[in-house]
Amino acid sequence: MIENSLAAIVPHSVSLEELSGNDEHAGLRDLYDVEAALLARAVPSRRRDFADGRQCARRALARLGIRPGPIGRDPQGAPIWPDGIVGSITHCRGYCAAAVAPRGIVCGIGIDAEPVESAVDEIGPLIMRPEEIARVEWLAHAEPSVPWPLLHFSAKEAIYKYWYPRTGLWLDFDAVSIRFVLEDSSFSVVASDGVSPSLSAQLRLASGRFAVSSTHVHTVFT
Repeated sequence: MIENSLAAIVPHSVSLEELSGNDEHAGLRDLYDVEAALLARAVPSRRRDFADGRQCARRALARLGIRPGPIGRDPQGAPIWPDGIVGSITHCRGYCAAAVAPRGIVCGIGIDAEPVESAVDEIGPLIMRPEEIARVEWLAHAEPSVPWPLLHFSAKEAIYKYWYPRTGLWLDFDAVSIRFVLEDSSFSVVASDGVSPSLSAQLRLASGRFAVSSTHVHTVFT
């Protein structure tokens, strides 16, 4: 059974906050000065996405008993979380979410959401390995309502958001191969030969879930 929301697939140990809608001013007034300074040259849409993400993150952190504070970003744009916390933020047109958890309970987490109308089919061969392209034909026959190339893209985004904070390393789209399981809305990852055995093991120990609604696809990797 394919789930239809991010909340349905995030582990219970993870604190999740979602925000839907297109309010141009949502969250902007709640930015800390140090956060606003990061957006000095950003276009309005980027400012809105950043602010909504931080708003979701602070609400999710509050559920863990963490007082509000600025959430910076590293040189690659990844959020800088409070000590002892792992987390991930995703935002796209009309939707934003943040997921956080204590590091002692969850080693890492990546979430992603993409609008279903995103034009990813054309770049499918660029983001999928040959074996993934071959499996998409079977998946499309088994469940034609799912935009499988888009789901591959989203899953690999979630994997990278899990991977980068743990390793500090870049992970190309073709560095991993994803296997989706329709029965429980899950996916597993196999690293390519170019990924070292120790780092490959980190990916094998993690697991993914996916959800598809009428408006978005959602993925989580923990």
